[in-house]
Amino acid sequence: MPPTLPRSLRRLTGALGASLLAACSVSTQSLPLEDPVAITDDAILPAGLYFRHGYLAPRAAGAPPARFAVLHGVFATPAAAEQAVAAIPGLAPGYPMVVHTDELGLTDPSVQGVAVVAGLYADPAAAAQAATGPGLSVAPLLDADAAHRRAIGLGDAADPTAPRLQAVRLRPGGSPAYARAAIEAAEEAHFNYADVPGPDPLASPPEPLCHLDGGRVFLATGADHALDPYRWAAVDCDGQPAYVPRERTLLGTLFLPLATGGARVVQVARVECDTASFRHWTEPPQAPPTPPRLELARCGAADEH
Repeated sequence: MPPTLPRSLRRLTGALGASLLAACSVSTQSLPLEDPVAITDDAILPAGLYFRHGYLAPRAAGAPPARFAVLHGVFATPAAAEQAVAAIPGLAPGYPMVVHTDELGLTDPSVQGVAVVAGLYADPAAAAQAATGPGLSVAPLLDADAAHRRAIGLGDAADPTAPRLQAVRLRPGGSPAYARAAIEAAEEAHFNYADVPGPDPLASPPEPLCHLDGGRVFLATGADHALDPYRWAAVDCDGQPAYVPRERTLLGTLFLPLATGGARVVQVARVECDTASFRHWTEPPQAPPTPPRLELARCGAADEH
C-alpha cells in the first residue's frame, strides 16, 4: 500500500490538484478566440470588477479603470436586488451587474448594500448621459489605491472591522448546491480511493441539497470560504448553508463585447504562485457549445490585488 499523507495535506492536495493540473497543462500562448470590441474612454466599459482585480485588468481590451457607476439602486437584501434585475430590460453584455458595495468601492462609504449596476464609465459626461433614464443615478468610484486601503481596513470604511462582503450571482441555468459535509466526504473518499477497491467516488457528485435558479444572488464573506474558494462559492438552500461550483457563478468574471454580438466571458479559475488560470465561454452560449478554455497569466502589476 502506498504511504498515506496526513489528512490535512490530502484535503489540500485533493482540493487543488485537479484544477492545478489543468492549469499547468495548458499553453501560455494566446488562445485562438475572437477579438473583443475595442473599448474607448467615453464608452460603456466591460461588465466586471477588472479595475479591482490585478489578473483581470490586462484582459479588459484596453479599457481604462472605471471611475463612475450608473446605478439602478443599492438594495438591502439580495432578494430585493433580484427583483430589481427582473424588471430591467436588456442592456449591454454582462449588465445589469450585481455586486456588493464593498467590492464596487463607492466613494461614499455610508452607502452599503447590493448594487445593481447599469454601466461602468471612465468619462463623467458619458456616465451622466447614460443616467438620464428613470431611476438611474451616477455614483463616483474610489481609485485603486483608496479602494485597496478601505478593503484592508485602512480607509474610510463605515466600519473598518466589519467583514468585507461579496455578491455571489449564479449564471443562467442555475446550479445544484451541496452541503459542505457532503463535499468534504466525497473529496475525502476521493483522496483515498486508490487504496480502496471500487470506482472513483467523485465520478458521481454528492446528493445536492437543492437546485438554485440562474440569476439568484447571495452574499458571502471570507469566513464563508471554508472550502477552496476557487472551486466552491458559498450560497444557501432556504437558509441552510451550501456551496455551488465556482464556474456556475459570475465571481471573478469580465464580459468582453464581441463584434458578432454577445460577449466573451473571462473568469479567474485559479491563482497560484502569482500565476492565474482563466476560463472562457460566450454569452449567449455558442451553438454548438464549446468547452471552457484555460490560459495562464501573471498579475498585471506587483502591487495589484
